[in-house]
Amino acid sequence: MFIKKPKLELKTAWGFFNEQHEYVITRPDTPKPWINYLSNSQYHALVSQTGGGYSYYKDSKLHRILHWENFRSDRPGRYVFIKDQKTGEVWTPNWQPLCKRLDYWQATHGFGYSSIYAAHQNMEATLTYFVPPEASCEVWVTTFKNTSLETKTLSIYPYVHWLLGDFYMEQDHKNIMVLYNEGYYDPALQSIVAFKHPNSSRKYETYGFFASSLKPSGYELNYEKFVGKYGSISNPKMLKKGKLSSEPVRGEEMVGVMEIPLTLKPQQEVTCVFVLGFTEKKSDIEKIIKDHVKPQEAKHLLQKTKVMWETKLSGMKVETPDPQFNLMTNFWGKYQLLHITRWRSASFYSPGEGGRGYRDTAQDVEGVASIDPFLCREWIERLLTYQYKSGHAVAGFSDIEGPWEIGTDKGILGKSDVAVWIPFMVSTYVKETGDKDFLQKEISFLDGDKASVWEHCLRAMEHFWKSRGEHGLPLFWKADWNDALDRCGIQGKGESVWLGQAYARALLCVEEMALWLGKKEDEALMHSRYEEMKKIINDVGWDGDWYRCVFTDSQKILGSKTGEANRVYLNTQSWAILSKVAPELRAEKCFRAIEEHLETEMGPAMFSPYYTQYDPQIGRMTAFAPGTKENAAIFSHACAFLIVSYAMSKKGKKAYELFTKIAPYNPAKTVERYQTEPYVYAEYCYGPGNAQFGMGAFNWNTGTAAWMFIAATQWMVGVRPVFEGLMIDPCVPSHWKTFSIERAFRGALYKIHIENPEGVESGVKEVTVDGKRIEGNVIPQMPAGKVYEVHVLMG
Repeated sequence: MFIKKPKLELKTAWGFFNEQHEYVITRPDTPKPWINYLSNSQYHALVSQTGGGYSYYKDSKLHRILHWENFRSDRPGRYVFIKDQKTGEVWTPNWQPLCKRLDYWQATHGFGYSSIYAAHQNMEATLTYFVPPEASCEVWVTTFKNTSLETKTLSIYPYVHWLLGDFYMEQDHKNIMVLYNEGYYDPALQSIVAFKHPNSSRKYETYGFFASSLKPSGYELNYEKFVGKYGSISNPKMLKKGKLSSEPVRGEEMVGVMEIPLTLKPQQEVTCVFVLGFTEKKSDIEKIIKDHVKPQEAKHLLQKTKVMWETKLSGMKVETPDPQFNLMTNFWGKYQLLHITRWRSASFYSPGEGGRGYRDTAQDVEGVASIDPFLCREWIERLLTYQYKSGHAVAGFSDIEGPWEIGTDKGILGKSDVAVWIPFMVSTYVKETGDKDFLQKEISFLDGDKASVWEHCLRAMEHFWKSRGEHGLPLFWKADWNDALDRCGIQGKGESVWLGQAYARALLCVEEMALWLGKKEDEALMHSRYEEMKKIINDVGWDGDWYRCVFTDSQKILGSKTGEANRVYLNTQSWAILSKVAPELRAEKCFRAIEEHLETEMGPAMFSPYYTQYDPQIGRMTAFAPGTKENAAIFSHACAFLIVSYAMSKKGKKAYELFTKIAPYNPAKTVERYQTEPYVYAEYCYGPGNAQFGMGAFNWNTGTAAWMFIAATQWMVGVRPVFEGLMIDPCVPSHWKTFSIERAFRGALYKIHIENPEGVESGVKEVTVDGKRIEGNVIPQMPAGKVYEVHVLMG
């Protein structure tokens, strides 16, 4: 039996969570754009509360569909203008870009869709945006209702601003790129078709299209004609004139606007569907439009999309005494994780990077394994093809353009840490599925030849063993996990204490796999190298009261009490515990150093003190404003590492307190202070060295989502897969007297109810499965296709 759900109350002046766990926004002028992600496997739309944001196909840099200025203006967007032909008044239910005061306005970000409802001048309008499960398009279902006692004669103008190509080329060479543009209206499809002609920088054809279910009486493709000379989208002059040019365009900046004449009798309501899409084949346009543009079909697909996301989010559920913890773990944190695993490179603060980071994706894969093992395996196999024969791997890649760099096994190879994540993601998948055969699957290396997945892991471990500096620690090169320490090792001499710890943890991981596989030689080798690395870290990485961070090329020590800045560094304290290299007394000193030097009401800062001047021996981190990004901000991802460290050390209260601090529902994160979305994790909060201390930044696209999900489900609620089965090892605050988790595992469903009558933070007295007590706290693999009732007594 699951415990009764406590009431969730998180209402602010800007919005609230409704009973469906969706976020309802009650005023359009949020401190920053509050975004939702809508996507399938090939199309991704970022949609703000006013319809702002952009869309792209497969790659946010190469196949950008829509313009978007930036997160400060949140313009342009997916707008629908409404003009009353009797009065001449123009308004939009989006609120943007006209920003007129409306009689009523509300937006809802749901799972797989976003909607806007507005009322103005005896009219009601609803705009619902969603990306269907399969096609490369987004669908807008719009309804218009006349609530007056008089017939209204209206014109509806749906609007998009085309980009249709390489985002950075458009930014840098817009005067040239627009000359490749062409657009026209296809009356048979009731659609605008727009594209860039192939050219020397983009040799292939792609097409954008924007179709209507109701027949337009006119259209506009020319941006300047629509907004007017020296005009802007906040006051489009053509809507005042009231007549679109209905002319094709060649070599101009393009919009997509249609005029839909609409006469509504009193209380009459009409639905119109708009389909915005992108395709590599012109011949595909007709089918995509016909499959989605009819109102009944569009509404059916909207429901199908909602059900699809409901199914995705139902894969694992926790019920604890904390409804906010449940909300993030069961819904929004999981939703964020599933989206970024597919779409790692795009966000409203980084609109055109394209591709994806290797390390980033590997960590997402770890997080998603328990809710979508098929997606996990898909990405592992793809990531391994970007590993070199030497064992190293690329920093990142695009599925269209390929790897971000090609290296060798000599010299400076870019980011030093990328391959260390390979054993973690492989081990995670195999523990989740029990699929030993996967380790024998042969996968190609980037620079030729192929080997088993197991061999890929071994080569990664060998690579780090060979790539060490004079202290015996792994070389730093251009970056370890901290990308902003980008000059510490560019001469090939700098060494990373953190990477030594991460490598040690990876060695333990491979040793554990080797033991399970019966590979005794590999097991022994990993064990001996782990012990040696552990000794090196404790001999040269320990500073007396905490672990150091980096030895630079010039042998400057970062993370030492001798430094003016960056004396205490968060990651090397948490990873000393994660890697099990810290003896017990040193581990306690690590925690004490964090609490004394780094802790804030938002969580611990990345390090302290912050830098105030650029240091070319260290990197760009020192040039960032104090308290921002890696310069002593409160980095959520790093804090998630610490949560797991607390749980490993059986500190349930500390793990829970830090989880609450990092989550968007932290009481200290008022909307006025935090500013960013109250329903997803941000990459960081501004640190205490900044006047805007506590403001959230770089949200959605962060590895925080993966590690917070792992922390919540596997280390706090404490149900995690091991090779032998399912381990039950909760670590919770003492006031959690009863809590539950339901999760699938190797083809069976486990309903696990945990009782904590003594109010302990950790420890398991007894586990029963279907009423039968088992030895220990690991449930062995049970026959698939069944539901198992598990009762756990802590103590």
